[in-house]
Amino acid sequence: SPLEFKIGRSYKMVKA
Repeated sequence: SPLEFKIGRSYKMVKA
């Protein structure tokens, strides 16, 4: 789902 993808991307940025 687009929302999940967006959340995953944001999470990756925060984790980075």
